[in-house]
Amino acid sequence: MKKCIMAGLVVILVVSWTGLSIFEESLWIAFAVMASSEVVIAFELFTSRWRNRWAAVVVAALAAFQFGQSYFYEQVRYTSSDPVIPIDNFAVLILCGVAVALIAAGPTWPRVSSRGVGS
Repeated sequence: MKKCIMAGLVVILVVSWTGLSIFEESLWIAFAVMASSEVVIAFELFTSRWRNRWAAVVVAALAAFQFGQSYFYEQVRYTSSDPVIPIDNFAVLILCGVAVALIAAGPTWPRVSSRGVGS
């Protein structure tokens, strides 16, 4: 599960960097979907038994940042032919990198028993 969340954050990073050429004018929708999934991840990191509050704070900041990106990209409607300076992508890179590092260095997560309940 820990590796899945880290892989999900890497996918968010890749889509943020290459999304304009993939999604064109609907990139703001992709940002909104990614930000929504980051809210779920942050909530899980805050409340579950896999608690990692520092990583949750970073992922929550990433979600807030990407909600802002979603709003801005919806207003501007960039396309891949526009000369956009991707300063905001560096912020996503830093936040995703810090979140992945904190999750990787955080406490180990318990494994689910393959025997089932009551065994």
